[in-house]
Order: sequence, then C-alpha cells, then structure tokens
Amino acid sequence: MSLPATHLFYIQQQFSDFNLDSDFLLGNIIPDVRYLLRIPRDITHFDIKTTEELSNKIQQITSKKLPLYQKKIIVGMFCHSFHDYWWRKGVYIQTKNPFIKHALFLAEEWLSFDLLNRQEMVSKLSLIQDHSISGLDNNQTTLFVKNIILHLMSANFLASPLLTYWKKIKKLSDNDMREIISLTSSLMKNPDFVRQTNYLKNDKWDKNVLAVLCEYAIQQNNITTIGR
Repeated sequence: MSLPATHLFYIQQQFSDFNLDSDFLLGNIIPDVRYLLRIPRDITHFDIKTTEELSNKIQQITSKKLPLYQKKIIVGMFCHSFHDYWWRKGVYIQTKNPFIKHALFLAEEWLSFDLLNRQEMVSKLSLIQDHSISGLDNNQTTLFVKNIILHLMSANFLASPLLTYWKKIKKLSDNDMREIISLTSSLMKNPDFVRQTNYLKNDKWDKNVLAVLCEYAIQQNNITTIGR
C-alpha cells in the first residue's frame, strides 16, 4: 500500500497539468479508510494488476446507473488498486525487516509530500470531504478525508499527524519511530531508491486507458484528447 500523498502525486503525474476532478481524487485515497474501519482489504480494493484489467473495470462501471460523482469515486478506487500493484512491482523492497518496510512507505510518502501541489489537493478534497461512498460508514470516511487534509496542510512531513497515526495503527513505540524515521532519511538518500522512484514518476500508463479515464478523472470543462 502507498500512502495518500503518494497516491495523489502519482495520479497527478499521469495527467500532467490537467485539472483533476475532486471526486476522482477522493476515490484515489478512500480505499485505505479500511484501516480506520478495520475491515478486510477486498471491501475497498479491487484485484487489478494490468492496464487491460483497469480498462475493463472502467467499461463495466460506465454501463451502471449511478450518479456521475459516484462513478468518479469508484473509478478513482480502481486507479488506487492498480497503483498499489504497480507501485509494489516497481519500488517495493522484499525484506523481512518490518522497520525497513515502514521506512519504504514513509520515504515514498515524504518524497511525494514535497513534490505534490498540496494546496491544490487540499482545496479539491475540502469540496467533497462529506460525499457518501456506498457501503462505507460516511462519518468515518469524512473523518478519514479530514485527517488526510490535515496531513497535506502540515508545514513539513515530520510535523504531519500521519506519523502519529502510523505509529498508532502499527503499534510502534517512540524508539521504534525514531529508528524508522532514521531509516527513512537514509533511504531517501539512497541513489537506487531515488532512481527507481523517479522512473515511476515518469512512467505513463497505457495511453488508451488514460483516454478512457478522461471522462472520470478530468473536470468536465477540461476533457481533452489525452493519449489519442
């Protein structure tokens, strides 16, 4: 799993400078509300490992009789699920050391946090933080989005409440967190890690999939012929 700024930054990279839709962005972060709700992963995530599977999922949702904003959220959730697989395949380090695993997620989030246009994301998510999501507790999803907004509004990554949240859900001690933050800082200076994450930042998904995504990802007055 990637963390919220990572998901937002990478999906923003797929569409360059286009104005992304707020509900689509909500869908890109909401699947990880499962940690707050303590529900199985498959309730909020989908098994999507290829761009072809992603495209098929989008085509299926197109035919459903749902409000457009709900379709945008669901398509965003599809992208989140695909991104998790794509990111794990490209960046994830196979290790049995749990602290290195924690550091990997936090290092990528820290890099994305610094690169993301956080002010823009805060503005967009603030508009739709109360939107309901079928099958999920609306009070908890709203709280989850508000916490992500607070994370993005932090003066710097180390001041973010996300670190306190991470410590809590992972049941880590203060000493554990200090060691993990030290490992995170070292990882961010590792040339192999930086090179691989930079590769993913420039790695575009299939142009045909991006073209299909336009209807849901880009605000209506900004739809264009991406990938065509």
